Amino acid sequence: MSHITTVFFDFGGTLVEPLRPVEEMWREVARRVDLSVDAESLIRAVHDAETRFTPKIYEYHGRMKEYWALVDGFILEQIGCPDPDGRLAAAIERAFKEVLLSRPYPEARDVLAELKSRGYRIGIISNATEDLVPRLDALGLAPYFDAVTYSQEARAEKPDPAIFHLAMRRIGCSPSEAIHVGDKPEADVAGARAAAIVPVLVDRQGAVHGVDCLRVRDLREVPPLLEKLRA
Repeated sequence: MSHITTVFFDFGGTLVEPLRPVEEMWREVARRVDLSVDAESLIRAVHDAETRFTPKIYEYHGRMKEYWALVDGFILEQIGCPDPDGRLAAAIERAFKEVLLSRPYPEARDVLAELKSRGYRIGIISNATEDLVPRLDALGLAPYFDAVTYSQEARAEKPDPAIFHLAMRRIGCSPSEAIHVGDKPEADVAGARAAAIVPVLVDRQGAVHGVDCLRVRDLREVPPLLEKLRA
């Protein structure tokens, strides 16, 4: 534990506030683009789209603009809103980019800057698509990270250790040199352990029980924890 060089972070729920439920986000998007539709019909169409398209998500790495056009077009068709020129679907995508920008937790930037100043390599390991990269840019967080690894490119989701192995190869560390900080016991704690990385659980509300691992209440506790691990 005295040779930790790398800190991996989960994204949503760890560095930034978790996304709202997809149904709630769609209702917000519909309001922003003046899409008048029965809420129940909209939610049913969203669920149908997820069932149809989510299993194909890996095939669209590098083609997410095409993917979202298909998804949005399908939903609009299901709710009876023809969009032959794609203008409404384009408006929906612009609105979603705004809705998806979850706020970083108040301490996130300061902690990332501190770790950077101490010489740690910093990476993200997230169950996400390539859309994560522009989100990091839009939030001003991208400069802090030496590597960003997401499940769509890894073709594996946490807790599958494959995504952790890709992240370690990319950033250039061994499991004994890294910790992984995340808020989900099943994905982050179990996944890190499966890859032989020390997990650190972010339990902001002190509500997670029955999980035996290092934990912090917020990210400000990560630098002191690293100092203890190196002592």
